Amino acid sequence: MPLSDKLRINSPQNDQVVAVGMSGGIDSTITAYLLKKQGYKVVGLTMMLKNDKQKQQEIKKITEKLKIKNYFIDLSKDFKKIVLDYYRQEYLNGRTPNPCIICNQKIKFDLLLKTAKKSGIQFDFFATGHYVRLAKDPKTRCFFLKKGKDTKKDQSYFLYRLNQIQLKNLIFPLGNLTKNKVKKMALQLGFKELLAKPESQDFFNCADQNNLFDKTKIKTGDIINHHKKIVGKHNGIINYTIGQRKGLSGGGTKIPMYVIKINTTKNQIMIGPRKKLLAKKLIAISPNWISIKQPEKKLLAYAKIRFGAKSAKCQIKLIENNQLKVEFKNPQFAITPGQSIVFYQKNLLLGGAIISQILI
Repeated sequence: MPLSDKLRINSPQNDQVVAVGMSGGIDSTITAYLLKKQGYKVVGLTMMLKNDKQKQQEIKKITEKLKIKNYFIDLSKDFKKIVLDYYRQEYLNGRTPNPCIICNQKIKFDLLLKTAKKSGIQFDFFATGHYVRLAKDPKTRCFFLKKGKDTKKDQSYFLYRLNQIQLKNLIFPLGNLTKNKVKKMALQLGFKELLAKPESQDFFNCADQNNLFDKTKIKTGDIINHHKKIVGKHNGIINYTIGQRKGLSGGGTKIPMYVIKINTTKNQIMIGPRKKLLAKKLIAISPNWISIKQPEKKLLAYAKIRFGAKSAKCQIKLIENNQLKVEFKNPQFAITPGQSIVFYQKNLLLGGAIISQILI
C-alpha cells in the first residue's frame, strides 16, 4: 500500500487559512508557528469547557506574540451533555471510559469546527498539536493516520474514531518532530514559560471525581475476594477500575491484590491475585476503521488495550452484530471493559473498537 508522508504545510495555495486548536500549551503554540512560517494564514480556535479567565489571558498572550487572531468558542454545555454524561454513565455501569477519545471524535474535530464556521469564522483546514502523521494513498486518494515519529509521544490511539471526511481537512505539523525538538523551538522563540506548564488536557479537571456524580448514586458496598468471601468495604464503584491495586481494603494476603471484577447489580468489587487478570480473548463493540475498509476475513494486527499498553500481536474476527472477537498470541494484563482497543500494522493505524467483554 503506497503511502505518502508529505505534509500539506509544504505547499499552501491561494492564501489558505488554517485554524489551529489553541490550548495554551507548547504543542499548539509551535503548531501555529510552523503553519504561519510555511505561509498559511493562521487563526486560533480555543474550545472553552468552563469559565476560565486565566486560561483566556494566557492564550491571548501567546496568540498576540504569534500575531494571530484567536477565537474562544463556548462548548461547555455540549461538553457536559456529550462527554461528561458519557463519562458518568460508564463508571456507574462498572466500565472505565475514554473521555478524551469521545471528546476528539464529537467535540474537538466536529462540533468545535461546525460552531466556529456557523459563527462566521472561515478556514480551509484545521490543525492540532497531536503527535501523529497524516498520510495519503496517491492512487485511491484515501487518507491514513500513522504513529508519530516520537514513539513516546505518539497520540494516534486517541484519534482512531475519526473518519475520512474529517481527515481530509486536517494537518498535524508535529507528526514528524520529537517533543525535544518542539521544546528547543519554543525556547528559541521566547516561549520558555510554556516548558514548565503541565501537558494540556481536554478533559474536565476535577480534584475529586465524586463531584461529577449525583451523590445519591454513589453507594458503599462489599469488597469480596475471588473466593466470593467478603473482605472489606468500598466507597462507591465509580472509584474503581479493573487492574487497580491502590485504595483496596481487606485484602489480608501476602500477595498483591487487584480489582478483577466490578458487579454493578450487587454493588460489589471483586479482588484477586494478578494471575486472575490475565486473558487472551475479548469482545469489542462499535468498531471504527479509519484507514482500511471493514475486514471481512480474519485480520492479523497489533493492538493496544489502553493508551499506555504495549502493542501485542492479535487476530481480529468480525462476528455477529458488528462485534469483533480479538484473540492475542500472549495473555494481556487487565483487559478493561469501556476502554478502547486500537489496531495497528507497523506504524499504520487501522482502527479500533470499545472493549465490551473479557473471554476466559
